[in-house]
Order: sequence, then C-alpha cells, then structure tokens
Amino acid sequence: MLTVRETKELPIPSLAAGMCSDPAFMRWIADGGDSLTEPRSPRWVMQRWASFKRRFIPDYYARIVERWIGRQLGCGWNRIVVTDLRDTVEWTMLARLGAQVVRVHRPELAALPEDTAMHVSEQHHTIKAQADILNDGSLQALADAVVELVDSMSAAVEAA
Repeated sequence: MLTVRETKELPIPSLAAGMCSDPAFMRWIADGGDSLTEPRSPRWVMQRWASFKRRFIPDYYARIVERWIGRQLGCGWNRIVVTDLRDTVEWTMLARLGAQVVRVHRPELAALPEDTAMHVSEQHHTIKAQADILNDGSLQALADAVVELVDSMSAAVEAA
C-alpha cells in the first residue's frame, strides 16, 4: 500500500492508531490529542511512526539507510539511488558519505490531504540539492534527463 500512490492516502480502519501493538506509540498518539479509533492512511501512520521514533533517536531512519548503502557498496554497487529524502538528518548522512542529492520535481502531483500535508516529512522541498530534474513528460524523457545528469555529474567528479 505504500508503493501505490492512491492507497497511501486511503484511510483504513485496521490502521487506526489503537490497532498498533506498541502501547508507547498509542499513548503518544493519545497524548497528542489524536484519535486512537479513527481510520488512518498508510502515509499518516508512517509519518507519525517516524516522529515517534525520532523523538529519542533523531537519525533513526538515516541509520537504516546508511546500513543499506553499506550493503550495496559491499556487493560492488557504486551508483546507488536513495528515494524520499525527508529531512536534514538524512541529508547530513548522505553528504558525509559523499552523495549527490538530486531533486525530481513532479508538478502534476495532487495536493496531499490536510492531515499529512503539513507534517515535517513533507517539507523536504527545503533540503539542499546539487541538481534538479523536471519530471513533466514521458518516462523516456525522464530516463534521458537522468542519464544526462549522471553523465554531467560524473564528468564533474572526474575533473575535480
């Protein structure tokens, strides 16, 4: 459900916060004034879970991604794509690893529902990027733009 845009926004009774097996998360939700019984969307749940985990471990997701990158490098991959960069903690980890951040703009996307649109994770457009790609055409046009950008970034690294 998290990989299909339409279902990311679909409120589902089984995703109500009170259905969670973690009592601390349920207390945190209730203490924040949110309902434990209201059906929630997968996006809402993931946003709140991230906020809950990051209260005491600000780099919770960055650590997971860094371990994944390490496994990819260990397998011999040297061009790795990390999608959904959400906050400066993740950006800092990627910068420390020498990554280049590219923002892909998709102007045709519908606006997010109010209960998820203002969450801190949706403010990712403020994160510094080394390059931008406009994704407003065909898949082939996007692929061509990516290849062109990778070639230009590779040339810049070689020249340095």
